[in-house]
Amino acid sequence: MDLRQIRYFMAVADAKSFSKAAARTNVSQPALSKAIRELEALLQVKLLNRSGRGVTLTEPGETLYAHGTAITAQLTSARQELSALRNAPSGLVTVGALRAATTSLLPKVTVKFARTHPDVRVRIIEFHTPELMMGLSLGEFDFVVGLTEPTLREKGFLFEFLFNDRLAIIGRKKHPLWRRKSITPQVLKNYDWILPRTGHFHRRRFDDMFLAAGLEPLTSSIESGELQYVRSVIMETDYLALVPLHSLSFEHEFLNVFPLDSDFMMRPIGLVYPPNRPRSPAALALMDEIRAFCRDGEIGSSAPQTIG
Repeated sequence: MDLRQIRYFMAVADAKSFSKAAARTNVSQPALSKAIRELEALLQVKLLNRSGRGVTLTEPGETLYAHGTAITAQLTSARQELSALRNAPSGLVTVGALRAATTSLLPKVTVKFARTHPDVRVRIIEFHTPELMMGLSLGEFDFVVGLTEPTLREKGFLFEFLFNDRLAIIGRKKHPLWRRKSITPQVLKNYDWILPRTGHFHRRRFDDMFLAAGLEPLTSSIESGELQYVRSVIMETDYLALVPLHSLSFEHEFLNVFPLDSDFMMRPIGLVYPPNRPRSPAALALMDEIRAFCRDGEIGSSAPQTIG
């Protein structure tokens, strides 16, 4: 028994006529009749009743028809799966990302993506925002997971919001700040700080929080956004630092983290890409995976603390 015989048998059963089935399968009626006779001889049962009113199934014929329906469905499914594999995304996807994405979002997303897209290689490159935007402009990245400021449109980029990161204060476990009953902008002015460089997005937002409280922004003798450097300094001193909450991974073990509950401290993270450069199927598939992960609310954060 071969698939051709099954297909011809199903065609006759559906059409209830040899002539109509022959037209549908694009074979001659004698060839169709011969295939059915061979099938009946092979199975040693009568499958069809022929009469002037057409063709009907015998009891063995009904049994074979049920199995034939299942076989046809499986073949259709197999063709669809093979077609999907043939058209499956493949190749290299290069993603530029902030540390907030490489520590909280991309690890889980890319591991899941690698399991379902074995023909795609994903390359993650971590940079600060200026380097990310430069690389995106030069075509070094398929897309970026970074800050989504409105000024991006003026620079010729499109962006999609994914989640809000939050700026946080970090300091060593026994820092005097944590002994205070309340932490206010005025209190924060009493300590030494490592702050992002003047003009940086984080520094501007931090300055705005002080200005909104009627205070002059903080000044700092040390400016750095390099987390490794910041961590090394504050572990041994009473310096405080301002860092994005999602950039922190192991720091909670030996540092206190104080997320700031202020609209000024919100940091929108999203997908950034140029509008006029087509993205590969592999890049589009990874972007969809990232969207789904964020849409399902799997990006968590520590509870924010109010500065009053």
